[in-house]
Amino acid sequence: MPGSGVLGAARITDGPLPGARVLPVGSREPTSPRLDPVLTAYRRYVARLCWYPAAVYGVLAGWASADLPDERALQTARSGAVFIAAFVGVLALILVVRVFRLRAPLAADTWTELAVVLDRTVSINGRGLVRLHGRAILPDGGTVRFRMRNVTVAFGLATATTGQLWIAGVPRAGKSATAGIPGHAIMGTVRLT
Repeated sequence: MPGSGVLGAARITDGPLPGARVLPVGSREPTSPRLDPVLTAYRRYVARLCWYPAAVYGVLAGWASADLPDERALQTARSGAVFIAAFVGVLALILVVRVFRLRAPLAADTWTELAVVLDRTVSINGRGLVRLHGRAILPDGGTVRFRMRNVTVAFGLATATTGQLWIAGVPRAGKSATAGIPGHAIMGTVRLT
């Protein structure tokens, strides 16, 4: 992928694999985000990864709430344990909700391509993720500012070098939207202001 900082191995074959769908020659229209098999598989993979911390947080919340001291002298410790159990339980619930939202297909039927210009240089933070700030031109000709936080380096470099930002559905100013690259396992959230 142009602008990507990721190298990968590939095997080139002369014909389609057995059982593969035949692609139309010269197709330049991206698949609907709802029907994109690569994006769907990626979303399911991320949802599967979210189950592990949700389970750990659930076990910790249960353990913290089950091991409460009964003595009057330890009332402060009991209050702290209840707070920790409630906090970790809420984290577990947030992750479970995120799992179900990621397992559901995207509601958008189309990708919208926006022309973008970055206001700042691309910089990588300590966790290996990128922040992007700039301006985007909406399909109606209006200009909005956009902000993307904590996206992969490949996504950030592809957006910066091509000047394109793909939004699932129709972008609206003042709202967040799902951004990605059609046909690739790359996804993030963009805030249009």
